[in-house]
Amino acid sequence: MGRVFGWWRATFPKSRMRLVNAGIGQTNSEYGEKRLQKDLLRYKPDFVITEWANNDAITPEMRASYKRVVQRILAAPNHPAVLMLFTMDRKWSSAEDNQIPIGRELGVPMIALREAIMPLEKAGKFDPMERTADPIHPNDLGHQIIAQLVAYRLQSGLNNMHATLSASK
Repeated sequence: MGRVFGWWRATFPKSRMRLVNAGIGQTNSEYGEKRLQKDLLRYKPDFVITEWANNDAITPEMRASYKRVVQRILAAPNHPAVLMLFTMDRKWSSAEDNQIPIGRELGVPMIALREAIMPLEKAGKFDPMERTADPIHPNDLGHQIIAQLVAYRLQSGLNNMHATLSASK
């Protein structure tokens, strides 16, 4: 998340900001739900990226816990923006198919590494070993790719907002 924060600082250099990285590796959304208030919401974030695609099981219980997390973030008194991020392992596996319906239902923007990278990997143009430190977790290049996808999505949103504001004048 430090790379996304770097983009944010470069894009909005006069804004006061602080990064709160509430992520804990090898945990799922059930655990995230239990620590949501203490580790995230008490800081009153303006923008939150959620990611449990590699650690949530594809079960109704995990879908329910993930949905509750996203709903609680959206319902926070300061109404933070939420971006759902889906990473994947070397074999293109993740819980994103279990989580995407939540994003659609709640109207939350989403980014899927699988959608961006899997076609290149299937075509033999990119090796999953290059983006992962182990069978599941991203390495530095994997984190760089993820940060670029997030920054691209955010920049696209800014460009669309500017175009809409310009058109309404």
